[in-house]
Amino acid sequence: MRKEDSMIAKPDEVKQIAEKLMDSGYKAYCAGPALTAYYLGRDMSDEWDVYTDCDHEKLTELFPEGEKLGKRIVRMDSAAEDEEEASDETGVITDIITIRGTIDEQLKVYALTIEAIAEDQQNGEVIDPYDGLEALEMRELDGVGDLEKTFEEQAYKMLNAVKYVALYGFKMDSALFKAIQKMGPKLMYVDKAYRLDGFETILGGKYVGKALKLIGDIGMIPVFVGTKARIEKMGVKDFEKLTKNIYMTDSLIMRKALFYLCFERTYAYAAAYLTLDEDERKKLLPVQLLIQNLYFLTEEVELKKFIGEYGWEKYEFIDRLMGVYVKVFERPKDEERLEKRRAAVEKLKSENPPIMIGDMAIDAGDIMRAGITDSRDEANKLMKMIVEDVHRHPERNEKTKLLNYAMKYHRSRLSGVMRKMKIFS
Repeated sequence: MRKEDSMIAKPDEVKQIAEKLMDSGYKAYCAGPALTAYYLGRDMSDEWDVYTDCDHEKLTELFPEGEKLGKRIVRMDSAAEDEEEASDETGVITDIITIRGTIDEQLKVYALTIEAIAEDQQNGEVIDPYDGLEALEMRELDGVGDLEKTFEEQAYKMLNAVKYVALYGFKMDSALFKAIQKMGPKLMYVDKAYRLDGFETILGGKYVGKALKLIGDIGMIPVFVGTKARIEKMGVKDFEKLTKNIYMTDSLIMRKALFYLCFERTYAYAAAYLTLDEDERKKLLPVQLLIQNLYFLTEEVELKKFIGEYGWEKYEFIDRLMGVYVKVFERPKDEERLEKRRAAVEKLKSENPPIMIGDMAIDAGDIMRAGITDSRDEANKLMKMIVEDVHRHPERNEKTKLLNYAMKYHRSRLSGVMRKMKIFS
């Protein structure tokens, strides 16, 4: 008799698969991370494993529409009934797996005791041969089975273990730690998109500091920054502070930037390695240079030049990042400089002087229409000179005055070119 009322709730697709197996005289067990998610109080996964004593040949007869993966697995994807269906459609992926040996032996494949849990779909019995439920309650991360062999074949499971630490604060036992420490380099062969997803999950976790410390101790840092990036000298101390203070910001992109800033001279390598989104690359890659450029600026003209070159949006992002930076990396002496600059910028905002090239009373087209030059490139160069001049003398921001200055700068540039020609003639 099936005790459905006492069983863990599952998607209809999974229940239908289990029913079909049992109606055909076979056993059906739901197992793995989907059950772990349930016991952790998370939303149920849309990826399920169903184990059965049905052989693979018979499985393909029972589920002819399934995708055959090797000699033991048939995958059912409710979101893609045919190849032309939209790939972003919501659905459930269920792997139906033929058991090798007993269900207890089969569960070792999950590597973690908290995932090595199954539920018999006939009677709702929970099968927990490795005390995974107790480990969940105690927030302990223990390994099961031949860990080195499992990580050799499925390296991504090492990253999943660290995600449990980041999300739930699990404590990793020494045997699992040593196995990941030894096999960790295998993660370099895991798809970058998967590693990025894992990295972002870790950075967004409630226990991110604990997870970052573990990543450092276990030697997993190259998985996220490549082998060219190195933490050296001051960066080591900064990384230690980051593990303690990263909670001072909830922003994922700022947490990424702070992490990459620990790499000092190799920041660019670290930031570029897993930054796959083009917009994010544009935001993250210049961070170190922009911080260095902005760090000493407190004078009005210098600030105008920085904002004019990079724009208000980029300035405000770097300013917010620097505000977090001095706290996370414990730089109290830099806070005074930061506040002085912010006061100067607030003064600029209140006065609203012309700063951006679009604030000028003329543009490159006006310079060309005035007959000063017929070269767009030359007109753009003259506009840059105009902007720098107006930063120093905002009262000059009138069309007639600026066109006169453009003519003056143009003649000066021509004179310089002529002088060079005479020198080398």
